[in-house]
Amino acid sequence: MPDSRWERSGLSDWDCGDLPEFVRLDQAGVQVRGYPALAVGKEGVDLRLFDTPREAAWCHRAGVLALLRRHCLRTVKEVQRHLPGIDALCLCFAPLGSCAQLKEDILQAVLQQAFLADGEVPRTQDAFLASAREGEGSLLATANEICGWLAPALEEYHLVSRMLKGKLQPAWLETAAELRAQLDELVYPGFVAATPYVWLPQLARFLKAMRLRWEKLPRNPPRDRQQARLLAPRVERYRSAFAAVGKFECPPLELVEYRWLVEELRVSLFAQELKTSMKVSPERIDKAWKAERTSI
Repeated sequence: MPDSRWERSGLSDWDCGDLPEFVRLDQAGVQVRGYPALAVGKEGVDLRLFDTPREAAWCHRAGVLALLRRHCLRTVKEVQRHLPGIDALCLCFAPLGSCAQLKEDILQAVLQQAFLADGEVPRTQDAFLASAREGEGSLLATANEICGWLAPALEEYHLVSRMLKGKLQPAWLETAAELRAQLDELVYPGFVAATPYVWLPQLARFLKAMRLRWEKLPRNPPRDRQQARLLAPRVERYRSAFAAVGKFECPPLELVEYRWLVEELRVSLFAQELKTSMKVSPERIDKAWKAERTSI
């Protein structure tokens, strides 16, 4: 759907004017809609015209973040150079990826929180400049905060990973498989930016709950299986729902919240001594699921 007004490559700042939600185009005498948006390109940020609003919104968010990063480049580089405790974080993350990957992931999480915390993505130059002005001053503090949360989380990740590599009794194999799947959903390449900011401080507790569950297992395997049966259908719900989310769709906020409530349920079932951040039970989880289904 080419249109030279909405097709530009290599933007280094917001000099493309204000972007409407859609424009009307004439194609062979037929009126169609095109959706202008910024997008990450091969050589910077591009302005493109998309066929669907979902793809446009998905790409626009990433494009705006990339442009904000360029606009505040000096501060961003300063933050990159001074990520606290990054060497120790990279050491724990090493089985999953490089230090450069982890640094970039942390930086993306920082940019998201500093610039787009309210969920509004700028579509005008004024809104873009306001976002840059308001967010740039919080970049360093946000990076310090996130790294502070990641330090105990990645240390727990390292302990749990090592724990699950030991010799396993046959009665422990099912629990070990469940914990490996849970671990893969909590810590993976890109997990920092993908985890909602409000849940990042809870990661260390969720991972420690996994370790405590494993330590308790030899004392009472039947109890572990009983609790696991309560958990299993609630886990399968969100896994199936996330699998059904389209490529250019953001999961509904209610689904994301439900997914993290399940982590709190795991704490409640297997590591009560760590306490949950809110009241949670299988019944409350089911109520949250019904509310999530009603909202979409």
